[in-house]
Amino acid sequence: MPDPRIRLKNPWIAGVLGFLVPGLGHLYQGRLFKAVVYFCCILGLYITGMQMADWKAVYVHRPGNAPAKGKPHTLQFLAQAGVGLPAICALIQNKRYYKPDNKDATTLTAPLTGEFRGEWEPADGSEDVPVEGVLEVAPATGRFGNSLAGRFVGVDANGQSVEFELGERIELEEPINASRRRDIQVAVVQTNGDSSRVIGELEGSIPRQFQDWFVVPVNTKQERTLHEKLGKFHELAMVFTWVAGLLNILAVWDALEGPAYGYGDEEEEPAGEPSVSGSATGAKSGRTPAQATV
Repeated sequence: MPDPRIRLKNPWIAGVLGFLVPGLGHLYQGRLFKAVVYFCCILGLYITGMQMADWKAVYVHRPGNAPAKGKPHTLQFLAQAGVGLPAICALIQNKRYYKPDNKDATTLTAPLTGEFRGEWEPADGSEDVPVEGVLEVAPATGRFGNSLAGRFVGVDANGQSVEFELGERIELEEPINASRRRDIQVAVVQTNGDSSRVIGELEGSIPRQFQDWFVVPVNTKQERTLHEKLGKFHELAMVFTWVAGLLNILAVWDALEGPAYGYGDEEEEPAGEPSVSGSATGAKSGRTPAQATV
């Protein structure tokens, strides 16, 4: 039973707030010290684990009727889910990741702009050239129907300015993916009057927006790469997020029920006075109360 000296306000509101953000329930109750401790320690442990795993420690594969693209990790996620909001985000990202329209694309429905990093690959077989710069492409109408048009402006590995006209075809990786960069391959064209011809292609990647990669399910290839890159630190990162989630469950319980320990000011029984149970025991055994407590 909660101690009446602690004003828990509405414990259920405090519990929900504490689940969503560690320490927020205690802040609502005015228990500032615990709010700061839980917020800093639990979230600090959680963020440390996430950072160690390149922000790919929290995810879940629940594909529904679609084929799974990675290991479910259901038990792992249940432990992590205690931290609240990141777990809710992971469930939302799972739904987005397994939507039918989240797939590789060969056409554009809207303009696309991004900071490109990759290579210029000439069609004549000459050596590929690393380039980086700004890539802009948009839907257009070509000779054979839907097409695209755009340009790339940047520099090569030697710092020399380069500029390409883009068009004809494009290949884009799925929009929702755990990788922070999205693979792209687009044709480079040379226009001569009303005609154009492909003279090579740009192959590389552009950035994804935060909401399109954070806590998105990690596919089998990405998970294997993480294990190879991080080694034992990958498992350690997972443990950090598990422990953080389980600790927050205890913090939520504290917000609901108050402290689980006494205050040290409880009244003690006077020394030498037998307890009721002691007297009863002595009576049954035929001994005096003093003999029964020896």
